[in-house]
Amino acid sequence: RTEAVVKHGLVAVPASVQVTPANRLGAAAKFWVDGVTDRQFVIRVDARPGAPTAAFHWRAVTAGGQTLAGTL
Repeated sequence: RTEAVVKHGLVAVPASVQVTPANRLGAAAKFWVDGVTDRQFVIRVDARPGAPTAAFHWRAVTAGGQTLAGTL
């Protein structure tokens, strides 16, 4: 899989989304975030990581300061 949808739970579109790998990316060399909306964002990698799959820590913050974080 080369993408994961994160349902962030914020009340608005995040002004900032920070993503950090929680393990090795396997066969993937890079990752990025796109598709940011008021409900979700997408973490993408440039290649299928293989086993074990890539894991990420994320943090999203709205312009008003609401913050949520998680691990995927």
